[in-house]
This record gives sequence, structure tokens and C-alpha cells, in this order.
Amino acid sequence: MQIRYSRISSVPKIGMLCFLLFLFFPIPGKGQSAAPVLEPFQLFAKSNLQEKVFVHTDKNFYLAGETIWFKVYNVEGMAHTSLILSKVAYVEILDKDNSPVLQVKVALTDGSGQGYLILPYSLPSGHFVLRAYTHWMKNTGADYYFQKPFTVINTFQKLGLKPIEFSTDYDVQFFPEGGDLVGNLQSKVAFKVTDINGKGASFIGWVLDQQNDTVARFYTHKFGIGSFQFTPEPNQVYRALLKSDNGHLITRPLPIVKEKGTVMAVSEAGANMLKVTVSSNLAYSATQPMYLLVHTRQIPVLAEARFPDAEGRMVFAVAKDKLGEGISHLTVFNSERKPVCERLYFKKPTSLLTLQVAADKRETGPRAAVKLSVVAQRDNGQPTEVDFSLSVFQIDSLQTVEQPDIVSYLWLSSDLKGTVEAPGYYLSQAGPEADIAIENLMLTHGWRRFSWEKVFQKNSPAPFFLPEYTGHLVQAKVVDSKTGLPAPGVQTYLTIPSRQIRLYGAQSNQDGVVFFETKDFKGIRDVVLQTNTRKDSSYQLETVSPFSPQNATLTLPTFDLPEHFYQNLEAKNVHLQVQNHFSLGNDTLPNLLPIDTTTFYGQPSRTYFLDYYNRFPTLEDVLKEYVSPVMVRKRKGKFYFVMIDEQRKETLPEEPLVLLDGMPVFDLDRLMVYNPKKVRKLEVIYKQYFHGPFTYGGIVSFSTYNGAMEGYEVDPKALLVEYEGLQPTREFYHPVYQSPEQIANRIPDLRNVLYWAGDMRTGKLGKKEIEFYTSDKLGKYVVVVQGLTQDGKAGSSTYTFEVKKAVQ
Repeated sequence: MQIRYSRISSVPKIGMLCFLLFLFFPIPGKGQSAAPVLEPFQLFAKSNLQEKVFVHTDKNFYLAGETIWFKVYNVEGMAHTSLILSKVAYVEILDKDNSPVLQVKVALTDGSGQGYLILPYSLPSGHFVLRAYTHWMKNTGADYYFQKPFTVINTFQKLGLKPIEFSTDYDVQFFPEGGDLVGNLQSKVAFKVTDINGKGASFIGWVLDQQNDTVARFYTHKFGIGSFQFTPEPNQVYRALLKSDNGHLITRPLPIVKEKGTVMAVSEAGANMLKVTVSSNLAYSATQPMYLLVHTRQIPVLAEARFPDAEGRMVFAVAKDKLGEGISHLTVFNSERKPVCERLYFKKPTSLLTLQVAADKRETGPRAAVKLSVVAQRDNGQPTEVDFSLSVFQIDSLQTVEQPDIVSYLWLSSDLKGTVEAPGYYLSQAGPEADIAIENLMLTHGWRRFSWEKVFQKNSPAPFFLPEYTGHLVQAKVVDSKTGLPAPGVQTYLTIPSRQIRLYGAQSNQDGVVFFETKDFKGIRDVVLQTNTRKDSSYQLETVSPFSPQNATLTLPTFDLPEHFYQNLEAKNVHLQVQNHFSLGNDTLPNLLPIDTTTFYGQPSRTYFLDYYNRFPTLEDVLKEYVSPVMVRKRKGKFYFVMIDEQRKETLPEEPLVLLDGMPVFDLDRLMVYNPKKVRKLEVIYKQYFHGPFTYGGIVSFSTYNGAMEGYEVDPKALLVEYEGLQPTREFYHPVYQSPEQIANRIPDLRNVLYWAGDMRTGKLGKKEIEFYTSDKLGKYVVVVQGLTQDGKAGSSTYTFEVKKAVQ
């Protein structure tokens, strides 16, 4: 049995974690002139640890009734090292209306965890979003959650698809480098054109002034993104005329031109330097510096101050070798520490993890063994230990290999707002065309994981959502039933009745919110929430969902299924029904883990197994006859207990904490009429007991035979609800065909996912051998591997093979 108290004091631990991280990332030297922006940023970064979550799923196309198998990787946001801050990940499926379809809580161990989602047969066909985050990540908002689109087809319902008409509704956005267009100051302007499905569209275009004169020309380069140079005139309004490949014309306005302001331009200055030019037409004095702060995922790289020349121009030099790999932010501040310009720069990572996947043969037959080898190496060729996940599934016209990979997600997508089309392209391709594409991408995604107002804010409030260090935090709210207002400072209890007794206590904060820090809370259980009704019975309690109420930020495309896919879909439908019929529930195997059964109070002073004693008709008789430390008394006709410290031979001043299967009992009159024949044992601590902010005159703990308080009438003022804890772990089931009898078995095997493993490790030698068996389904299959080392090196790999009819 465990009792734990949640406190805001957990937050300083996060600061210590960040501080330790900074020991590994030395901060560059700084002059006093840069201190006004650098020092607050350092303090902010040290106390605001960032998390990232990546989810690898077994595939990305499903039928209703199938199971999504997944693995969650949880990393620290700076170096992408495996993180032990959070012990729970929240994984959910949202439909096109952002309504949750399925939600599970997954246990994280050493920075990763595995789970599954069984798609109900009632789920309609369409595109959905799989979203994942931690409790701590909710402090920064939904833009930072992991999001992945996938498709579900319900073959038991009519698709009801409407003919898709050609749409001319394109989203066109313009992004001046640094943020603004300023009169008479040249700027590079990036743009992005996407269709109604969020995919990049190909266009050429012209920038026109109010006189319809063409002042700039442009064209999309890659994925609907491009850029052009442009010097706007003050008091002019500009618009863009765009022409698609099929000749369709659209017009969109450009951002408003500011009369006064500041712009920035980042350019290559040789192979190893960046030149940052800041231009302004504002009236700056010689004593008003401007600052440039450069950081890579909140690790400071450069902080310098410059004074504008007579033309309002400043030039900063940034050494590329000082930049961290991935995305860096370059922010320009005025003398009042207000950000006036900002843009991103991408340095392609070189220290990647190499995962080599190979099979003993490229072609094989049905029900045949496939032997895979996975080899992990660092960029220097040395073997390394890797935590990885592996999926083997059939690919066809409906099921493709396209999935977000962990490398492009950690280095690129997770640090950019919105959707990045084909993120793997930017890391896998090299050359001038790829360089232009990544530059345009950085110009169209100017954002950061924090606000500068918070950086420079003094005495910023503590984060509301605490990290889940040890287990799931059950959130509840205490309300004064008389006033309807939140009730602060109320002593509150949460009980999960069972043979492994769980009791948690906490005190409500100023908003009436209380967090119970649970441990080993798995599955759907009945829980009891209550306050001490003997002190005050005017409180109402309610549980609060731990899942984020914010909408997904991912744009789902219009659902469509071309007719030539129908034949393939019909075959998949038959295969699913046959497979489900013959699987007989053996598609998964439970993976049971040991549970800590230690009580929160440790070794009791006395233990009484009631079957060893004469049975008495009432609990009052039981206590009076042979439980000598506990005296039963009445006050104004109400029962209460007095505890005697038998070592000191004195009564304790406080009343003891009385428990029934871990649930606190405050109305002892209810307990004293309980049938003693249902009580298995009684444990007593006859010393004063301190736990968190609470003090008790010992403990009296009654335990029933089944741990479910059988026949006990719970106080009506308590809240009894069904609550879902962490998802119990299960293992993916795959059949074995080793003997001739197994191979000749007439039960059909129509699996399209041959193998899934979410908890694989290569070992220190960097190797792992895996064996699985093919099914009766012929076709092409792909092996997808995602992996991460303890120090944050990510890798991804694929391997294809084919199952044919007559292969020896």
C-alpha cells in the first residue's frame, strides 16, 4: 500500500535537471553588454526543461477492428537524450472534429514505453490523428505534442464518399525574413502555397503594386515553398498574382508595409561563417545597443551587442561550428529587450545513428522463418547499444511505407510549428537544391517553444502541470458545496480498494485542485475520493481528465478512396474477418510485471489474522477482546478510537487513521456495524504517525478477503467513480511454424503485420538477431526500424522482402 503527497516543490528538481544538462553544454563567453538578454535567457532555460515525444506505430493504414501497436520515445528537448522525468505518456486518437475516439495512459520506463489501441468496429472511415504528450508538456501547449495522421476504413459500413470537386481554395502565406516588411529596406520574402489537404502546390507568381506594376517575380521551389527578394516602398499596398500549373489564377495580399521598423538578413559568408545584417530606419541613438541572441534548442550559442551606424545598419558574424546541429534561433532585440526580428537556421546533423537491417533472404514462402539482423553503429563506425522498435508489415496500394521517422522528427518537425511535408527529404538529400529547400523551410516556420515575455518576466509563476516522476497523477477538484467556489487547503484522500491496498493523500491548492501521485495504478478500477467528513462535510469532489482539451494542430486531408482500391479493400475485409474468427483471442499475450505490495506505513506494530482467533459478532467485540492497543470509545453517541502506545504506556493525543481495504473511514459508526466475518486481518501501528502535512495517532487498518470492501456502504459524501489507470502491457502474438504439423495446419493465417516489437535492444555489441514467420499472404513486406541511444543519437532504417508461392 502506498500513500503519497503531491507538492509544487517538485519543480526545483526540474531546474536541477536543466542545470546538469548545461554542465555538458558550456555557454559561450559574453561581454557585459549582452548580459541584459543572455542572463535572463540562461535562467529561463535552466528552469524550463523541454520534453519531446515520438511515437512509432506498426503501420499507418488500418481497418476498423484492427489493433494499432505503438512505442513511445520520450526525450529531453535539448540533446534528445532519453529522459526519466516523466513516467507516463498520454496517447489518443482524434477524429476530424477533434473529438477523442480512444485515449490511453502508457507507462514510461527509462524514457520509453509500449502500448496498443484497438480500433472499434463502430469507427467510421476517415483520416484520424494519433497524438501523444506528457503531463509536463501540457504547460507549453498542443503545438509541441507529437501528431501523426493515419487512415481507417470501416468495411462494415458504407463509405458514403461524395465526389471530390476540384478546389481553387489555396492557402497562400508570405513570411518576410525577420518578421516584417519595412519601407525602403530590402527583405527576402518566403511564401508557402498549400491546397485544401495541406499539400504543397506548384505556382509561379508576380508581386504587383497599386499601379499594377510588377516589382518582383517568384516561383515555388519544393513542396509549394519558395522565396524572393523585395524592397517595398512606404505607403504602398502590394498583392501577389499566382498562376498554377493548370493556368488557374489567384490573388492574395502581401503583408502590410511598415513605415518604420527593423529587418534582418542571414547569408552565407564563406563555408564556415554566417553573416547577420540588421537594418533599421528607426532613430536609434549611439547609446542604444541592439542585441543578437543565437541559441540551439535553448542552448545559448552567441550573445552580442552592436550599435547602429549612421545608416541604421549592424553586422554580426556567427561561426557555424558554434551552432548546434538542427534548428537554431537568431533573435534581434532592441535596447529595451523587445524582440524585433527573428528567424531560423538549420545545420544538418552529422552525428547520426546508423541502423543496418538485413534478412537471410530477399524472397521466401508462406509460413517460412525469416531471420533478421539489426546492427547499430555510431558515425565513427563503433557499435552501440540502442533501444529500438521494429515492425514488419505488408505494403500495397493502400498500405505504404510513408511514416514519420524518428530522425527527421527530432531534428526537424518537433521544432517547427505546423506540418512539414516530407520531412525526411531535408535530412536525406544534399546539394544546392536541398540547401535552397531547407532555407525556404526555415523562413516559413519562424517560431519558438516559449515567449520572450516569459523569459524577461520576474517571478514567473510555477508551471501548473507537474511532471509525473513516479506514476500517474490523478487530478481532482474540491468545491465548497455551499458557495460553489474552489476550496483550498482541504485534506483529501484517494483510495483504490484491492488486495494491494493503495491510499494517497494530498491537500488542495488555492484553486481547489489536488493531485494524487499514484504508483502501479493499472487498468480500470473503482476509486474512492473523500475528505474528512468529521471535520467538514460540505465539500464536493470531482475528477479532472488528464488528457489535453486543446485541439490538434494538424490539418487532415479530405477523405477519399479511388475506386481502383476497392478490390484490394474487399480482400482485406475478408482477411480481417477470417483472421479474427480463427485467432480465438490469441492475438495478444499479457505481459505481467511484478507489483510493489509494500504498505505505505511499512511494518505494522501488531498484525491480527482474525481466523486465528475466536470470531465475535461485532467489530467492537473484536477490538475490545484482543486488540489491546485500540480502545473503543463513544462521544455524544458516536464511536471513536483511542490509540495506546504500548511501549510508552500512554495514549496518543490524535485519533488514529482508520482504513478499510485502504479507504479512510471517518464515520466509525458505519464501520462498527460491518460484518467482522468479512475481515481477514487487522494491522495496527500504535505510535504517532507523520505523513506529509498530516499527523495521526497511529493507524488501524482492516483488510477484507477480496480487498473490495464487500458489503460495506461507502459514505454518500464520498465520490465513488470508475477510473482508468495506466494501460496494462501486452505482447504482440505471432505464430511459430517449426514442425511439419504446424506448417500443415489448415487454420488460415492471414496476418498483414507479421511482427511487432516495441522493447528491443541491441546490447553493447550493437547487434540483435530476430526471427519470425511469414503468413499465408503473398506479396511485398517491409521492415521498419526506429531507434535511439541513451545519449540521444537517433536512427531509422527500412528493408523489404517478398513472400512468394513456390520458394524453397
